[in-house]
Amino acid sequence: MKPSRNIRSAVSVAIVLLVAVPLTASAQSAAYGALAYVPNAGSPGSVSVIDTATGNTISTIATGPPSGVAITPDGTRAYVVTDGEIKVIDTSNQSIVATITCQCTSYGAAISPYGGGRLYVGSGNDVKVINTGTNQIIATISGFNAPTGFAVSPVDYKV
Repeated sequence: MKPSRNIRSAVSVAIVLLVAVPLTASAQSAAYGALAYVPNAGSPGSVSVIDTATGNTISTIATGPPSGVAITPDGTRAYVVTDGEIKVIDTSNQSIVATITCQCTSYGAAISPYGGGRLYVGSGNDVKVINTGTNQIIATISGFNAPTGFAVSPVDYKV
């Protein structure tokens, strides 16, 4: 069945990050597939996991109102920024495996593209740097005015 135009439009227009990850047998029998993690900011807040091959929602994860999503380069974790917290999702089974308290207020998040060792998230007028191996805040960079979007250069690792 072909996905509806509304679902395809929502996936292409919404803040969506694609990730190639192993899917559970119940979600799809193929070994790998592409998933989109779509923030649903309405109350109480969640992230929908969309199978991009079919356009079907395979999971909805309650997170609190999300304002940003970042995926590790290896596709094993999704980091969902909510009001004051970051939920860490194991993408193999779509479950929350950790919560990072950070007073984050960002409308975006970015993970370093090689190795995925650093997550960058806005927090007031600062940027928090989080080690994705330990899920600990390792640095705070000050001097911004309510940062809302992030990208990490794959060439020189500049944020």
